[in-house]
Amino acid sequence: MHFFGRALVSLLAFAVVFSAACSKDEKPEQPSGEAGVRIGGRDTAMTVERPKEPYKGWTTYTFRNIRVHYPPDHPRADYVYDMVKNLEALLRRDAQFFGIPVPQDAAPVPVYFYTGVGHGNSVTGTIYPHVDSVIHLWLPGSYGPLAAGYMLQRWVPGEPKHKFLKHGVMKLLDFSGKNYHEWTVGLIQTDKFVPLRELGIDTAFTIDTDPDRAAEAASFVDFVVFTRGIETLRMLYTSVEPFETAVQGVFGVPVDSLETQWLGLTRQVVSPESEADSL
Repeated sequence: MHFFGRALVSLLAFAVVFSAACSKDEKPEQPSGEAGVRIGGRDTAMTVERPKEPYKGWTTYTFRNIRVHYPPDHPRADYVYDMVKNLEALLRRDAQFFGIPVPQDAAPVPVYFYTGVGHGNSVTGTIYPHVDSVIHLWLPGSYGPLAAGYMLQRWVPGEPKHKFLKHGVMKLLDFSGKNYHEWTVGLIQTDKFVPLRELGIDTAFTIDTDPDRAAEAASFVDFVVFTRGIETLRMLYTSVEPFETAVQGVFGVPVDSLETQWLGLTRQVVSPESEADSL
């Protein structure tokens, strides 16, 4: 588990039994066409003709700061109750990670729950669950990256120049239970590790298309937050300088030196005894 695992996982205690109210007379708000965080991307989507009024007649289910819209005949409508419980806990966890307020009940987080990949693709134009002005999902259980993506937009709106950081944050906060530092060390041992200077300029991969690079990015993000704090990550995340220039400006060291620090701590976390013996 990553450095913050124990502190963040404890927040899932908020996912206790809730009593929720369901309303069917509210008209779903239309998502904006603004660019946002995508787990995948439109370039991988099939070409489809989108319906003119895709959300007409949808049911609306609201609990506290979550509002879910879904077709009344959704075959997995029984998942909605658990969805709001999990999403609320994840949003609280992510708010703590970013150091920002939790979304308030007065402005519930909008979630659009499609019946499957085909339905989601026909409406949104992408085959992957994603976030723009709302959360679009069609795979129950894939809440972690989407909640993180939504809160990421509240933390720093828009796309970063160094896109690997975005996917690293979403991977780190995916709540999969996977140890991305261990994964990274495994990549080093199998000669599959991508150097930081290359990872930092890769704008093509996503957490769906290349889990190895996303795992590295998650490990790096956790290293930055653990050793320098969330504001240092924000400085790098918002930098519009070339990656090597940005690293030098934010950390005061070249990329290769920062990579050495990152991997040194990562190895220590994965195998603290063997690392101590090597010193």
